[in-house]
Amino acid sequence: MPWECRWNNLGGDSDTTGAVAGGLAGVCYGYRSIPDGWLQQLARFGDILGLAERFAALPVFEPGTDST
Repeated sequence: MPWECRWNNLGGDSDTTGAVAGGLAGVCYGYRSIPDGWLQQLARFGDILGLAERFAALPVFEPGTDST
């Protein structure tokens, strides 16, 4: 297992903490900053990317506006 992933497997809530930290890092740095070797290991990467692209294409919700 790569050293980058080991801290996610320490038990307790470490996997959840890793998921939140990874999500925040993705928001800050973008998915293109993820090393290709990591992406190539993801199961169903094409599906994940497709969902992310659909999510990014959604209209931005602005509080105080009518969403209908």
